Amino acid sequence: MSKIFMRPVFSEDIVYQVERAYRANMDAYPRKKREVDAFLAECVQEHEVCLRFYYAHMHVNDVVSFSVEQIDAYVNATLEAYELLPNLRSLPEEIFFSYVLAYRVNDEHLDGSRAALLHALLPRVREKNAYDTVLEVNRWCCEQASYMPSDTRTLGPLAMMKSTLGRCGEESVFVVSALHSVGIPTRQCYVGRWSHCDDNHAWVEVWIDGVRKSLPELP
Repeated sequence: MSKIFMRPVFSEDIVYQVERAYRANMDAYPRKKREVDAFLAECVQEHEVCLRFYYAHMHVNDVVSFSVEQIDAYVNATLEAYELLPNLRSLPEEIFFSYVLAYRVNDEHLDGSRAALLHALLPRVREKNAYDTVLEVNRWCCEQASYMPSDTRTLGPLAMMKSTLGRCGEESVFVVSALHSVGIPTRQCYVGRWSHCDDNHAWVEVWIDGVRKSLPELP
């Protein structure tokens, strides 16, 4: 259930949009909606809005495959980061929802890794600004894993750390997840055909003070 953190304040417009999208998506799953609604009834408003946002845009596979508690763990970890990392509080709310709160990067296994990543990175980024936080997280990710090509399903962040190996898609999922955990707006970028090889490729872009930047790739 939701913990009490220093809470973000969301506009009436975003609250209305999330509520409308939540009903539009979840009305197709009345049994699951009753379960989620019962859980939401115990949440403070800001936590409720974040969890509704997830279910407003959630694919049916995630709706039926994961418990509310598993999905809610991403809200709890994100709001904990909001309390601990002041840089996160200055983000425009549309950036926060789409590029920080988002619980999924691609088709990786949802392993509830956000809290673990936050606690691993917090000692290294707590006193840093957004730009230096990005550099430090990228260094930390380089320490955890190296590149190895494969065609298997994309590993989740915790499996990536345990295996210490992954292809560009897994490395980028890992970096995006790590940056999300410390409140940095981030997205994975993909192309179906890369310029110098007969294959696809993925990399990471971050949003810092209104500027989009690409991260250097892991070695």
